[in-house]
Formats: sequence, C-alpha cells, structure tokens
Amino acid sequence: MASPDSKTREYTARYTDYYPLISSVVFSRIKDPEMTHDLCQEIFLRYYTKFEEVQNHRAWLLGPANFVLLEHYKKRKGDHVDIDAVEENLEDTHPAA
Repeated sequence: MASPDSKTREYTARYTDYYPLISSVVFSRIKDPEMTHDLCQEIFLRYYTKFEEVQNHRAWLLGPANFVLLEHYKKRKGDHVDIDAVEENLEDTHPAA
C-alpha cells in the first residue's frame, strides 16, 4: 500500500486534532451518537474540500458545524426549534479563537 500524500497526512492530522471538539459540539446539541457521527462526517467532508485554504482551522470547522446543525434542525419534521436560540447558544459556548 502506498504511503499517503502530504495533503492526506495533513488532513488526517487536522481531523485527529479537531474531531473531538466538533463531535462534542454536535453531540451537546442533539444528544444522539449516531446522528452526531453522521453530521461530523458532513462537516469534515466540507472541510476536506477547503482545508488547504483555511487559516484558522478551529474557527472554520465551527462555522460549518453551525450550518450543518441548522440544516439538521430544519429537516426535523414536527419539531419546533428556535433557530436564533440555537445560533446564540453555539456562539456563546464555542466562540471563535
């Protein structure tokens, strides 16, 4: 098996560094381990397409985390969620570095 290229190694290192934070943020909002995993996959897929251009990786990842969570809340049927309160809570709990 060929060794990973530098992009893959760098992405893997960033994933290892930031997955616990992003997973914690997502889980703290939805309290569902399986859905947390799915949403984190979506967040890191978006990150993979942009991570070489990113200056502040933590702040960048928290942005899509907010959007993915909002998309998740909007897709839930029958549940009424105050999106403004969710956004405010995310910003208060995890301010950008």
